[in-house]
Amino acid sequence: MFENQDKNRKDEGNAKHVPEGSPNSWTGPPNEQDLNKKRYAVKLIEKRTGLLILAASLMFILVSVYFISQKNLYVYRDVWQVLAFSKNVDAFEFDSYKTIQNSVGFELLSDKFKRKKGFYGIQYNPKKRHLTVYANDSAVTEKSIRKILHTKAKSAVGYPDDSSKHLFRYRLTIENYYDSFDGLILKNKLQSMKGVYYIESTFKNDLYVDIFGNKGLNIDSLKARIENPTVVMPLKKKLTEVSTDYAVNTVDITNADSQRGRILNKIFIKDDFESSTPISDSRRLDTLKLAMKKFPFGRKLTFSSFRNDIEIERFHIQSIKATNTRGPELEIVFESKRPSDKEKLFLLLNRPSFTHMSKGKKKAVENPYVFAKKN
Repeated sequence: MFENQDKNRKDEGNAKHVPEGSPNSWTGPPNEQDLNKKRYAVKLIEKRTGLLILAASLMFILVSVYFISQKNLYVYRDVWQVLAFSKNVDAFEFDSYKTIQNSVGFELLSDKFKRKKGFYGIQYNPKKRHLTVYANDSAVTEKSIRKILHTKAKSAVGYPDDSSKHLFRYRLTIENYYDSFDGLILKNKLQSMKGVYYIESTFKNDLYVDIFGNKGLNIDSLKARIENPTVVMPLKKKLTEVSTDYAVNTVDITNADSQRGRILNKIFIKDDFESSTPISDSRRLDTLKLAMKKFPFGRKLTFSSFRNDIEIERFHIQSIKATNTRGPELEIVFESKRPSDKEKLFLLLNRPSFTHMSKGKKKAVENPYVFAKKN
């Protein structure tokens, strides 16, 4: 009996030391209302998460569609006078205007028109290449706008085998031809046509494109090349097909012998070289005369591309004289130690690439020249 009383007291004492929140304490079965609240909270979180994911997906799709549509539909627009309050306002439309390549080009064109009286604004659609000019139709004509749009284009295309032959000018009027970018396109279209040497455009009463070349160029072939709807051009170091929409309206042919010197100097510019190193009496000099069959048209001939070649430097070139009496020629004076040096130098000059030293390393540079030995 006393043992049972002691046991009960012991159990009561142990019970007094168990904390109220202890995991060993038993609170009875869970309340169904509390369980429902927890289930509702979990479902609410899942629903909100799903809605957030759906909203984010829709936002991404809408933003993507917006930017895609802007890329296709975006137009540059600059209106510096309120058209609603301007009288006699007309919109002059120009198709196939290719020169504006970015926003900077558009701003430059805007500045051109802002400096002229009678203009209210311009708009350009890059995708459609469509230019709209807002102007006072009583003071502005389409011809005066075209004069503002035009910038001169000058491009060398080839060189005559004999510069003493007659030179002729083919003056063309071409629809959808505007300025320097069109000149670049025309250069790429005509550079493989034999007998064409130089192209330049000018705006007088109308826009003319002058093509200088041999007498007797095939006019039908010339027109076909210009009116061809596409041309492949090296844009940003990548071959790109460019679409065009030219139409040759008139061709006027005249003798241009009086302009021969001016045209040839545009193609081949004299640029002689003279070494600053004095020539000693002990050195033996020789002369290599060369006809230039291929070279960079329209560039100054600095000759650095081959003078800095590590093999050619050993010949200690003293002078280079360029002439173009009957064709582009070079006369190179160099230090020669043996009779065979002239032939060695000629072979080095005709290599497909030159070797330069750059920061202690050898670097190959493409040879833009082709030479023929004349002595």
